[in-house]
Amino acid sequence: FILYIVWVVIAKPLIIISFLVLAWLAISLFLKQKFGSIPAVFLVLITILDFILVFNFSVAAWPSAIPPTPPSLITFLKKNPGRIVTLFPNDFRDQLLGDGKFGITESGEMLLANVLMTPNLNIMHSLETGGYYNKLLNRDVSRLFYLVGVQAGDIFNLKEEDDLVFSSLSIGEKLNIIKRRLQLLNFLGIRYIISSVDLSSLGLGETSVFPIFENVKTGKLAKLTVYNNDNAAPLVYFGRKIDGFGSNNEAVFSQFSDSNFAGFFVECGSCSINNFTAEGGMAVQERKNNLIRVKVNSSGGQFLVFSQNHYPGWQAFIDGREVPIYKVNTVHMGIFVPPGDHEVLFKYSYKLIWL
Repeated sequence: FILYIVWVVIAKPLIIISFLVLAWLAISLFLKQKFGSIPAVFLVLITILDFILVFNFSVAAWPSAIPPTPPSLITFLKKNPGRIVTLFPNDFRDQLLGDGKFGITESGEMLLANVLMTPNLNIMHSLETGGYYNKLLNRDVSRLFYLVGVQAGDIFNLKEEDDLVFSSLSIGEKLNIIKRRLQLLNFLGIRYIISSVDLSSLGLGETSVFPIFENVKTGKLAKLTVYNNDNAAPLVYFGRKIDGFGSNNEAVFSQFSDSNFAGFFVECGSCSINNFTAEGGMAVQERKNNLIRVKVNSSGGQFLVFSQNHYPGWQAFIDGREVPIYKVNTVHMGIFVPPGDHEVLFKYSYKLIWL
């Protein structure tokens, strides 16, 4: 136990710090062209050590982990794009691995990780997943995913009935809570929900069923079902009504929670209540990872919502003029758009990344 504490508290941080310091020193000497080729050779050695000591923890991201023939579930999702979440993955694992024996109907050692959308595999398959171990999600985004039973990061101080990922509530109790929070799933733009648990009580749309494993001991075929959520919010849309404003993030979350996650609340200390028609035209002209360009037209002023996380570095422009971005329900981005025809641009550029 003492050795473990020494390793976690002292040794591991020192290894990380030494990697950073030595790499910085080697890069500095290389750029200053000092000591000939020694800094370059040293950088190569650091890179090799980095792969040996660190990269093995991220082996799931290695391309060879993708089965030669993608699972039929992955093929379906690629043909039907939309934001995806996986509910109750632990139940699926227990169902399959409880006795340590199982047969596989589709080849590939990484099949289980693939179909459950585990870390990095969403990027491999070019699928847009919500939550699920995503360490780059901030606290506010993770909190909303936890409230609908999707693991998204490290969240603390949630009540048991709110922490639907790790609480001891039964599946039935969790489903009853999620049913009351369907509006939250809609707001988060979740188009498809994957689960081995029967979610028909949630009243979602048509389903597609995919057999994955056969339990050799019981003969039971384990399957995953994809549920369609036709009410998922699109990537960009006009909001019909702002139910309230808050001067800070927690004030907005409190209002959003009190509305049973059905309201529309904006973080703005100097704004007043507005109703909008949400009528008008909208067409996405360009979409990349770091920008989206939209043509809009409306006879009246509107509030446009961009269903992406509001991180530092995002800027919004209307006809080339920068406008303020307001945080919607603690996570997404929104801007006020005047009447008429306009080009709206959301662009991400964070200087620290380049530095």
